[in-house]
Amino acid sequence: MDKVAQIQLELYQKAFNDRTKRFRKLKKYLVMDEFLYAAWENVCKGTRSAGVDSISVADIKKTGVDEFLQSLKEDIKENRYEPDRILKHEILKPNGKVRKLGILTVKDRVVQYNMKLVLEPIFEADFDSSSFGFRANRSAQLASLEVYKWLEAGNHYVFKSDISQCFDNIPHELLMKRIKTRIKDRQVRRIIRAWLNVNSACLLNEEATYGKDKGILQGGIISPLLLNIYLDQFDDERENIGLKSIRSDGQGHLVRYADDFVILSKQPIDTKPVEGSLKKIGLELNPEKTYQTHIEDGFEFLGFYFKGAFVEDRYKGKIDIYPTEGSIERVLDSIRTMTDPMNGNTKPPVETIQEINKSIDSWLNYYHHTDCNSGLQRMNDSYSDYLYKYVTNYQN
Repeated sequence: MDKVAQIQLELYQKAFNDRTKRFRKLKKYLVMDEFLYAAWENVCKGTRSAGVDSISVADIKKTGVDEFLQSLKEDIKENRYEPDRILKHEILKPNGKVRKLGILTVKDRVVQYNMKLVLEPIFEADFDSSSFGFRANRSAQLASLEVYKWLEAGNHYVFKSDISQCFDNIPHELLMKRIKTRIKDRQVRRIIRAWLNVNSACLLNEEATYGKDKGILQGGIISPLLLNIYLDQFDDERENIGLKSIRSDGQGHLVRYADDFVILSKQPIDTKPVEGSLKKIGLELNPEKTYQTHIEDGFEFLGFYFKGAFVEDRYKGKIDIYPTEGSIERVLDSIRTMTDPMNGNTKPPVETIQEINKSIDSWLNYYHHTDCNSGLQRMNDSYSDYLYKYVTNYQN
């Protein structure tokens, strides 16, 4: 076991064994070479775009990684580190709306990943079993199997929702209060606060409607962890919102993936306590994505479609999981695009085949535990049809 993993395990065990423990002197890990180089290696695996300083990962490799990390180490050690401004970036979502992201400088990415390495094992000891998003050894696939498990157990009433503009609406003071329950190191908290302030400045420059003390950066390396730290309060409220743990015969079960969640119950669900739990922490349900249904009518969650195939008894039957129609259409669209000569694709057929196979393999990896044969057959038919036309056109 390497040194970083060993320290992370020790932090986790201390946090798990003492649920009231507050950690001091964590900054010493932020300036350890092992943590800095581990953070750098992970940043190199992600986006290599430059931030507002126009310095990319490639630029740092040319000028010297060691020099860069040692300079960063001294800034953290001497409390001189301050985050840079955020480069704003917009992505068009399938529904036509815009998702606003932020691109950090490489320097800030390294420090945020370093902070994640230190804080994650501490808070992981607290996180509820109902949470599946952005956590080690958890995934959307495991969340879908958790949903399947409770459906199979007879919890056929479904309340589906997500939290309205969750990243943008998390109150800084309440988030810092939550962090303070575990982190006593003031310098660590100062750095986190500085990141939150920079994000507020970015939002305020764009829309005056945003409060100056709200929001965490979509696109930040530390942001998913901060989101889970804050939403763990919602998970902890399960008793108050009529949900019980796996060890009891409660009336419902929560499965959450970041700000998207379902509640599964053997009886219709009272939504007012759920709304009240979110209101306590300054958040609210997204009315456009909130509804109640029954498994007999089917529902979507995390790109999976769940449907009950009931026979004689309404509450005894087979639960099926399928890929959503949208996920299948996106792969079919990519096949059409890659084989359409009007798109200017002049690559040799072998390269196009490799790209198509990669797209299909990625889809299959996500949905391999579902009833995906029908979707896979449609892809195979499309693949054969469009590829034949593409190769013929290429040869001519």
